[in-house]
Amino acid sequence: MADLLNSHHLNTVPLASLSEFEEARRSLKFDLLLATVSTSYAGPVDFVRKIRNAHSIPLIILCDFDDIFERVVILEAGSDDVLFEPIHTKELIARIRSVLRRARPGGDTTPR
Repeated sequence: MADLLNSHHLNTVPLASLSEFEEARRSLKFDLLLATVSTSYAGPVDFVRKIRNAHSIPLIILCDFDDIFERVVILEAGSDDVLFEPIHTKELIARIRSVLRRARPGGDTTPR
């Protein structure tokens, strides 16, 4: 995933957990958090709430399950978008750029 995003000029830092993200935030500035949440995770809604309680960073959740109820609950918990795998590369890039436009003054999607 990181190579794919980097090839579209979206600089990425692969992290394996919320604690790794918290650690990296001490020294790096992130424009967006794209988090993969699987059905084996205890609760994507809890993950979103933990992020929202501590950060205002734009957030896209990528799930390996497609359930309209979960999608609505994740969005209501504070995610800016919810996508389901498999997802087409062009759609993923377009949604990332869309969230970045809404999050940045003037709608700039240029990586920082």
